[in-house]
Amino acid sequence: MILVNSINSLCQEMENLHNSEPRFNISTSSERERFEE
Repeated sequence: MILVNSINSLCQEMENLHNSEPRFNISTSSERERFEE
């Protein structure tokens, strides 16, 4: 459960980066797609 919470927190941090740094959208989107599969 602790690991899951850490991953969820990491995803939220990624979302924050998305919002503040649009130029990273392409690279982080690729990371997310690979992670979800």
